Amino acid sequence: MIDEKLQNECHLLTEDHHLSYLLHQNAEFLWFILVPHTHLTQFYQLEPKLLRQICHKINRISEFIQAQFAIERLNVTTVGQDVSQLHINVAEHTTRMSIWPEEAWGRSCSKTYACEEITTIQQQLTVHLKNHAKKAKACLTFNR
Repeated sequence: MIDEKLQNECHLLTEDHHLSYLLHQNAEFLWFILVPHTHLTQFYQLEPKLLRQICHKINRISEFIQAQFAIERLNVTTVGQDVSQLHINVAEHTTRMSIWPEEAWGRSCSKTYACEEITTIQQQLTVHLKNHAKKAKACLTFNR
């Protein structure tokens, strides 16, 4: 179950066994939120195997953001003063942002995504994650 505040402020893009992938509704800058499927509230509390898998998926979404949007810098953090549920923010932090150099967290939303934009991002992310999963599976098969 995803925290109510995250549900109200984000769009669910996709899910897998370990995470829900959200896109924050504020379209002034890119802000993805990964929500691990766990009852734990602190990153350091995660089991080592799950921690590695989540770090791997943080890298995958970071690669996706770089490939699709050519963002020069990303912030990756588990800031959670408003939401106690464990979540990882992967957000743009670049000079093109209207709020530069301020942080994205806690800002009011002045620009939102159109439905078509959300659908496009969702489709692109799904393809990226599936392609990477196929490559990872091929490597595992090859290395056996």
